[in-house]
Amino acid sequence: MLPATFHDIFKREAFIPLLTNSKRPKNTKSYDRHRTLSRKQQKQWNKSLKLYRANREDYERDEREDEEKITILAYWSFVDPYIEQLTENCGGCWYTNDRNLEKMADAIVFDNTRSTTAQKDGDMPDFSSRNLDSQYWIWWPRESAAKGLNRKSKFNIVKDENNWDGCMNLTLSYRQDSDIIRPFGTIERVFEEQYFQTDNLHGKELMVNGHKSKNHTAWLVSNCNQTQGSIARWEFGKRLVDAGLKLDGFGKCFGNIIDSMSTDARLGSYKFYLAFENAFHCTDYISEKFWRNSLSTMTVPVVFGPEKEDVEKIAPKNSFIFAEDFETQKDLVDFLDYLDGNDTAYLQFHKWRNAAPEIEHKEYIHHRQG
Repeated sequence: MLPATFHDIFKREAFIPLLTNSKRPKNTKSYDRHRTLSRKQQKQWNKSLKLYRANREDYERDEREDEEKITILAYWSFVDPYIEQLTENCGGCWYTNDRNLEKMADAIVFDNTRSTTAQKDGDMPDFSSRNLDSQYWIWWPRESAAKGLNRKSKFNIVKDENNWDGCMNLTLSYRQDSDIIRPFGTIERVFEEQYFQTDNLHGKELMVNGHKSKNHTAWLVSNCNQTQGSIARWEFGKRLVDAGLKLDGFGKCFGNIIDSMSTDARLGSYKFYLAFENAFHCTDYISEKFWRNSLSTMTVPVVFGPEKEDVEKIAPKNSFIFAEDFETQKDLVDFLDYLDGNDTAYLQFHKWRNAAPEIEHKEYIHHRQG
């Protein structure tokens, strides 16, 4: 017996292993083949979409080598190639993980995924010698707030707790009310990767030659029980399968790990993707499951976890299917099956790809008053 609403699943403490058909899809070619612009046109289009979202008149990066660079220290370790990539894209900044530069750094970034007692990145920073007038400490919660609650932070075991009360100057996160907003994706980035000139070209490229015609829904998930939200989404997925969803599962939870280099092509051969977050109604938390695994791979995301209004703020109209809009899981499965059998109706969820996005110079840096 299915629950009357989706919220009822949170009353269940246990979850049952999810059944899945893990067959290998035949079509695993790169989704890059769905481009309908020439490379020259695509390059020009991409250039027009580049935004450097700082609150200044000039959005272009100043690459003058003689300019004094701002030093940003990632206090808890990153791999070196990632550091180099950040520095290359940081304009007048130098991003490093060299702890020897702690005292002279203009800013220190603390990644909350590395702040737990389980991580072995070394001691806490030296608060006593910090220059409060010239150095910013920036808190960077990369995961959802709900996931962070399950971890014991190094900040909670410092002897003199008063020294750490209010020690952070700025926040850097996916939340729209952060001092510095760092979303998991943007619609502009999706348009750089996938854009169609006309309805006919769009439909031809997406549906012809059997592409997406045989593969229904995919789900890549490796966290089935680490948080209440991850347990709930797993249970919800099981109920969809019980209601008849044709699902192929990938990731640790299914015992079907796929190579990261082929993930985009594999997921792109499906019509739908379960973009289920590991947190429920966590403000603004819309991760790569929605952006990279869904929109960028040409699948239609079925969204569960975020508030609908949070998704509508950042996604084009009719670009996703919101799970909570349906009374029961069976209703949702029936709707997906209807779209699966009706190309015209299905393509309505890709129609947004035919028009350029309404680009706004949105401030990704919020300046405090006073």
